[in-house]
Amino acid sequence: MKKFVSLGLALMMCLALMIPAFASEQTFATENESLTPTIEVDMPSSAGVILNPYGMTYKGGILGGTNTSSSQIISNVFAITNKTQGCNLEVKATVTGVMTGNAQLVDDKDKNLENDSNNTIIGKKFKAVETANKVMMALSYNFTGTGKENKDAPTSLDLTKLTRTANYKKFITDAEQSLDTIVLPPSDGTKHTYIVYQFSGIAVPKPTEAWSEADTVGATFVYTFTATPDAPTAAS
Repeated sequence: MKKFVSLGLALMMCLALMIPAFASEQTFATENESLTPTIEVDMPSSAGVILNPYGMTYKGGILGGTNTSSSQIISNVFAITNKTQGCNLEVKATVTGVMTGNAQLVDDKDKNLENDSNNTIIGKKFKAVETANKVMMALSYNFTGTGKENKDAPTSLDLTKLTRTANYKKFITDAEQSLDTIVLPPSDGTKHTYIVYQFSGIAVPKPTEAWSEADTVGATFVYTFTATPDAPTAAS
């Protein structure tokens, strides 16, 4: 009997020495941030269009220095500059022609146009029967490609190629048109990427109502810039 009592006391002492283990909850929080680029684009410092239907010689001005032109549409080369770093930049743009006075903007489908082999840029001329104050104005554009970026924007465009055969051209009217969407590679902080533009065109040389200083043509551009992981557009 004493042995059973001793065993019982020993079991009670063992149970008394057991310490219950309860669950312990620990927490921590992550440090969260988002990596996004800062879009930085410089718009053209100057862009001009001169209507010169009588083929007068124009010097300097928007062309700079002592450069001259006797074209019926005179325009400087102008560019948007992409300074965005670390990410490709998608550029979407629309262009709408504007005109004042008696000037009318028509596209290359006007019925009173005919081929002109002497015009290496437009390749068209107005027929002699056309006597309205019509202008056919083309916008040519191109852009720098991956690995070929320059510190400064290009100062010339091959209008012969772009206006007649390449995709990057539009004949400007008073209707809004979308330009080709272009994805530019990023800037490295020193070498930037660019989209470069220039206008060219023809005008009716002998309209019924003579051209005046009140007659002008031009265009309005609207841009949307978006950072994108898409691959840069291949330059032409």
